[in-house]
Amino acid sequence: MKTLEEIKAYIKTHDAITPTPLNLDKAVEKADKHFQYVLSQVKPEEDIKFAMISNGVYSGETPTMGGTGIFLITNRRIIYGQRAVLTGDIIKFVNLDDCLDASASTYGILSGKVTIQTRTEKCSLTIERKKVNAMFALINDAIQQVLAEQKAAPQVVVAAAPPSPPERSLAAELKELKELLDMGVLSQEEFDEQKKKLLNR
Repeated sequence: MKTLEEIKAYIKTHDAITPTPLNLDKAVEKADKHFQYVLSQVKPEEDIKFAMISNGVYSGETPTMGGTGIFLITNRRIIYGQRAVLTGDIIKFVNLDDCLDASASTYGILSGKVTIQTRTEKCSLTIERKKVNAMFALINDAIQQVLAEQKAAPQVVVAAAPPSPPERSLAAELKELKELLDMGVLSQEEFDEQKKKLLNR
């Protein structure tokens, strides 16, 4: 997915909004300012694999986004954010290369969450209990697809620098200078100058 219309269609098709609104179309249109803001952070080379209108995201146990916001999974990272007048705009990025695991859980009568664990943080979305399994399946599929694509991508191999020639010993270099002196290639003065340089290294 690349366009706003594709993302809105995805959300409507998969009922990827929480809490469930009375009028899905109206709720998706109402989130437009959040879509515009979060989509402005998506890079041209990114392809969106999952989109959701969320009503709460946590980093670990700390709420990072309360109220309506947009949660995206692209082929490179997780992006979530919202436009907020009182608290200020929020935008957060999580690198998918660091993704270790995703899980779903429920608590209380109506609540649940999907948690994505990375090497550096834990990101959880609050989701209605009745939607937890469906949203977890979509999120997990998106993450697994991205990780499989990353594995299948050709690996860039950096060629090693050619080995440097082995260092010659001081004795070998002095012997070579003496041979050049004996052959008449170097004068005594040139030999003495080169020998002095070698000995002062």
